[in-house]
Amino acid sequence: MMAGFYREVKLGSLTVIIDIENPPFSQEKDNFLFGFPLGHNREHLTGENIGELVHSIGGYFLFLSISNDKIVLANDICGGFRLYHCLIEDKIYFSDRYQSLVKILATQKSLERNDNEYCLWEKQRYTSGERTFIKGLNKVAPASIVRIDSGGMRSSIYYKDITTVSSRTLHTRACRDSLIDSLVLLKEERGNKLLFFSGGADSTLLALLMKKLEIDFTPVFLLAEPHYRANYSNYIRAEAVSKKNGLKLEVFETNLEPGLQNLPEVTDRMLFDRHFSLLHFEGAKVLAERFGKDSIFISGQSADSILSFGPSSKAKGDFAARVLFRRPGSIMSRFAAFAVRLKHGKRFRLSIGNDEFLSAFFNPKDYYAVTDSESDDSMSQYLQSTIEPIKIRIKQSLSLLMYLKSYGFIQGSDNQVVFQSALQAGVAKVFLPFATPGFIYETVKYQSAFWEIISPKYIVTDLLKQLSYKQPEYNKSIDDHDFRRESLFIDTINEHFKKSSTAIFEQYETELAK
Repeated sequence: MMAGFYREVKLGSLTVIIDIENPPFSQEKDNFLFGFPLGHNREHLTGENIGELVHSIGGYFLFLSISNDKIVLANDICGGFRLYHCLIEDKIYFSDRYQSLVKILATQKSLERNDNEYCLWEKQRYTSGERTFIKGLNKVAPASIVRIDSGGMRSSIYYKDITTVSSRTLHTRACRDSLIDSLVLLKEERGNKLLFFSGGADSTLLALLMKKLEIDFTPVFLLAEPHYRANYSNYIRAEAVSKKNGLKLEVFETNLEPGLQNLPEVTDRMLFDRHFSLLHFEGAKVLAERFGKDSIFISGQSADSILSFGPSSKAKGDFAARVLFRRPGSIMSRFAAFAVRLKHGKRFRLSIGNDEFLSAFFNPKDYYAVTDSESDDSMSQYLQSTIEPIKIRIKQSLSLLMYLKSYGFIQGSDNQVVFQSALQAGVAKVFLPFATPGFIYETVKYQSAFWEIISPKYIVTDLLKQLSYKQPEYNKSIDDHDFRRESLFIDTINEHFKKSSTAIFEQYETELAK
């Protein structure tokens, strides 16, 4: 791993310290880009024009501009480049490694837990867009521009507030063009292009588009050993879809046993984003060794989150979840809430008013945007106080809901495991084609709530038809396999995350007592 990036900048009486794990992706004078940004304007970004040009940059990235009198920071629209910060007296510390900031905080006083964020972490597996469960240790929120001068630090959201004009046809066309634009940019980048291929609709769409655009890429599948149910089921499907559609799938058996020995390393990176991470972390090492650390990891991750408000299957429960998200207060939502009460108990009810709905949307019960009548009042107040400043900035309904998803689930564990496992393996180039400003803004502009409820992710279905996707027939039965060790792995990992979340406070209290 190459040496990273470190700067100390004096702005009047204020000192800003920036510590990044990897060196910049590119540098133009005093303007730096980290991560893996894609866009025609990436070499033209400055502290003065970042607010205008940032919408044209895809990928996960951190932009940094340093001048004599100010510092400007900006991150990607989904907060994929995780940047932590803390303020101690007249010093502001920024780092993509929270561990160093925790040590600095602990030198001042005992670490305190943010109980509301901890409850969110326990329930949803991530902390919110600007905070962690350690008081004083914060994150740069998704789609943010941070400006620092001698007067202090100010942060703003650059997310567009777009009026929605529902049209399935325009939505499909616009998202197709956005994906093609991104993949054409990707085509010009050096390095082996590896598409994580599950045979599902999202990765299949990316594979067929890349094939159509004559992009040289390798579809890869990480087969876990020992086998676990979801992964092995995806393996059977990926093999069948690849064969039927002329794709040369490369399968890599990935032993998870070494990962159990490296759990402290995994949970250290993923502490605030609890995830069943072993396959990602062990698999990234395998791919880095086989294809090189200059490879580009491409993933369909985020498609579900951006295109579907709720689970994307057509089961009755998932239909109810989408109704509650997209038609709150409707007659249909009352029936959906009644179904949730039958399944989960009478404590759950339909949200009353917009504030309650937004809180339930941000912190749902198993994807159901319902209010828990037995929840702690302090948590409800905390969520509403968190959402209120965002609601003032973003007023259009779908724009607000989409940003709240970025501020919550999207910046969280499922995206972070893709980035962090790659970084741990020494691979800095990771691209999520669905998590770009173009794709997100086109969805906000044109998505049809009706079709999204009835036919979730309809644009993926429509685009696959346009690409003459061939649906394979295959035997889905996996009953002859032994998956008993799966629960052992998951239980072991979850237990380790729990211990780590407690130990981080105990560790530094012990050190302070010395």
